[in-house]
Amino acid sequence: MSAPPVAVEILPVTPFQQNCSLIVCQRTKKAALVDPGGEVDRLLAAVARHGATLEKVLVTHGHLDHC
Repeated sequence: MSAPPVAVEILPVTPFQQNCSLIVCQRTKKAALVDPGGEVDRLLAAVARHGATLEKVLVTHGHLDHC
């Protein structure tokens, strides 16, 4: 059985535990972070843990915690 085509990990960030999503294509190992807030080092470590390359940062709404 082959690996799922996409891996998704929810990464709560900041003391407010806002959800940031990491989406990784298992075939290309390209990744996107959705609504990242603080804790950049932690988010980049999660990308590295998946052996992926961050390709996109997606912001779904205009809260300061995501910009």
